[in-house]
Amino acid sequence: MYDSFYSLIWFVVLFFIIGFVMDLFANSFIKVITMNMSGKTSIFLASMLIDCTFTWIAFRIANLLVTSITIPLTTEISAVILMFFISVAFENKDKMYQQER
Repeated sequence: MYDSFYSLIWFVVLFFIIGFVMDLFANSFIKVITMNMSGKTSIFLASMLIDCTFTWIAFRIANLLVTSITIPLTTEISAVILMFFISVAFENKDKMYQQER
């Protein structure tokens, strides 16, 4: 729930700024952690755990800073998992497009 349209815009902008910084750390952390891992499933699960954790932290910080917006924890976690699977779907689409060229 939000009080005004501007607070919603402020939340989205803040989330993208914080998320961009957190994504840099998450991607570096994923590369370091999965460097010595074998198996697609374990790499995928480790990447999912790390990416979702860092994205949730960014989401949570934005939610705490914008006091006029209240997002329940279950909604935050659901949104983070949904964003992860959307990003995986777009990554796979980009890889398939690059292989065709």
